[in-house]
Amino acid sequence: MFISLPLTRFPPHVGFLGIFSLITAYSLLFKRAWAPWLGFILLVTITVFSLYTLYFVGFSNTLVALSMLLYPVSTWIVTALLLIKKKT
Repeated sequence: MFISLPLTRFPPHVGFLGIFSLITAYSLLFKRAWAPWLGFILLVTITVFSLYTLYFVGFSNTLVALSMLLYPVSTWIVTALLLIKKKT
């Protein structure tokens, strides 16, 4: 699916976020040492992407606004659980 994104004139940063999310998921699944760092980078990137989208789209489209709010919140929760689990 990620290969078809440039062919459909989709914004390239969406594909980048998807691939980066898969790499982070791989590192979490196999408990790599660099997983918390990738999780933090993904957290910052997703937060900026969501806030940027919300700023320009606004709440004119309710479905987009709700998904852009749910996306970073779920990422914050997973990152917090990752850091809590890493300390124990």
